[in-house]
Amino acid sequence: MTPTEQRPAPSIGPREELAQDRTALASERTYAAWVRTGLASLAAALGVAKFIDHTVPVWTVRAIASLLILLAALSFILAAWRYTGLCKKLKNLDIALIPHQIVLSISGFLVICSGFALLAIWMMTG
Repeated sequence: MTPTEQRPAPSIGPREELAQDRTALASERTYAAWVRTGLASLAAALGVAKFIDHTVPVWTVRAIASLLILLAALSFILAAWRYTGLCKKLKNLDIALIPHQIVLSISGFLVICSGFALLAIWMMTG
């Protein structure tokens, strides 16, 4: 075989197909976990801003809430990046996956919500 010729794609057996299906389902669970982490971080940031506003200096409330909101936005971005990156590698699945456009739309919406929360933290506290 010359270097310019391509080798045929190896056929995969039933065990490999099942392994790919498990990997795809694990990827969806991981996406949900990243989103859950981001939502928890966003809720914690808003809780910090609301409930410890008058007990500590304003700059500490803003700093803590801002870091938590940035962590939330990063979690949403990484969730979409990890899900789409892995699912693009998987082919010939027997299961239906969440479409990439929906994952990107949900994650994008949550990042925008995080941005509004960050803006609200800086405008409302103080």
